[in-house]
Amino acid sequence: MMSQLLGKLLTVSVFLTLMATLSPVRTAHALDPDEVSEVVTALQDLGMIVNGLSGIAGLGEPIPFTDVNPSEVLHLDTLFTDALGFLGAPESLEELAAILDTLDNPDLGGTGIAVLFNNVMADDTANTLSFDFVATRTLSVPINFAFEDVNLDGSPISLTLQLSVPFAFGYDGAASIPAEKVFLTNEPTVAVTASADVPAITAFETQLGFTSVTVAGSLSLNIAINAVFADPDMNGRLTFDEWSSTALGDLVTVGFADGTGEDINGNLTLDATIIPGSPDATITWTDTNLADGADTPTVTLNSLEDFTNIDATAVFGGIVSATTALMAVQDRGDLQLPLLADHVSDVVRFAEPLIKFVHELGDAAVVCGLNDTIPPSGSVFGLD
Repeated sequence: MMSQLLGKLLTVSVFLTLMATLSPVRTAHALDPDEVSEVVTALQDLGMIVNGLSGIAGLGEPIPFTDVNPSEVLHLDTLFTDALGFLGAPESLEELAAILDTLDNPDLGGTGIAVLFNNVMADDTANTLSFDFVATRTLSVPINFAFEDVNLDGSPISLTLQLSVPFAFGYDGAASIPAEKVFLTNEPTVAVTASADVPAITAFETQLGFTSVTVAGSLSLNIAINAVFADPDMNGRLTFDEWSSTALGDLVTVGFADGTGEDINGNLTLDATIIPGSPDATITWTDTNLADGADTPTVTLNSLEDFTNIDATAVFGGIVSATTALMAVQDRGDLQLPLLADHVSDVVRFAEPLIKFVHELGDAAVVCGLNDTIPPSGSVFGLD
């Protein structure tokens, strides 16, 4: 009985050994060129999705104390696809990684945007590809502050914007749906920062209502905005099918994040020559964390507030009304001069200085030219 059992076990052992020899265990294999092409297509399609973030609230809104927004500064509507360019026809993921590693550009298309493809890695055995994309631009932008009755435009500051996002791709050739073969193994966060550090801004003159003021002060910005992708079915794979068929508003959540240090720290002083003392007014906007909601600027105008209730048009209208009234009063009591046929108005018009002033303002010539001189100069003949 025992010998029969041993014989059967030996037979089974020989059979399994033979099967293993004839049918080796299936292992992971490197992607063929067609499969690599699918990864390239998915990467370029994802680039279009990232470009679409340009229209999302938050990225398209002005940065505090400026009139520029991250989308326009970083050319977000074309940034990622422009950076990728034409990837050719790589035959392996490692070859694709080598191509990505050569795409660093200090001045992408002459835009002043520097792009980097960092930490590029590929594994042709595990069928994975990963890299970090970084875009940076530093530019000079004028200070712009608009709140309630205050609207200030002035001297330039140096502002640096940076976008960074990590990508990690995988490939599953056994997926039943072709659009699910390529997927992201992470839920990437597109992190955008805007920073400026100006201990003393260049003082500038600007209008505040009907008076001119000199603005000085300091400004520091550390703005952080995150656009976070989410896997719709939360299975750990954000597939080509999911990111291309899901509405962007459902796929990505955009909001402020807590920046490094104080997110906003702006302190401006305003001085007018017609008011004694200094400063005549102050503007303070401090916010340590925009992620919990933006704090309101504190504007203290003091005596300058009276000048915000009237503008140049209203003053001009008042002068015209006063001139008309003065002329009417003189005409009503226009006495004849003794021993003469003339009246007082024939000799002197009390409103004459005002009339000249009104003509100077109302009849002022508008001068145009190609050259930035005072007044403008240069021929405009033939220009539309």
